[in-house]
Amino acid sequence: VDIILDETAVAKIAEDKAEEEARLKAARERSFAEARTDADVTEDALQALKTHTSVDVANVKLPGAKSWYYEDDSGQWQGPFTAAQLMAWRSMLPMELRLFEHDDEEAECTLADVLGDAPLVAQCAALGVVLPPRATAA
Repeated sequence: VDIILDETAVAKIAEDKAEEEARLKAARERSFAEARTDADVTEDALQALKTHTSVDVANVKLPGAKSWYYEDDSGQWQGPFTAAQLMAWRSMLPMELRLFEHDDEEAECTLADVLGDAPLVAQCAALGVVLPPRATAA
């Protein structure tokens, strides 16, 4: 026996399926948001957010995760950026770049401090090695 669905039934089945997918997606996103507290943000956690949710991981501000601003060459403030974002751009930013913690303008440090490269910078200075400047658009 073949069952032939009319247009109304086909539309209702598609609508039900879309609603169920949206409900499951919302539940997954809620679960990921609730699971993260003040734990360290790992690359695996960010990848899971990217893979299983519609969260824009570039703008994720998880509790306990610091974010940073810096003043660019033209005097414009850029940020906030996570340490993971700054790590990805490290080849384009100088280690001596001054960063300011989001919500605490008194907390000034360098990119080397944030990325854990301060000992390397100190060793380079002691050996007379000059780190290359970042590439900037003219």
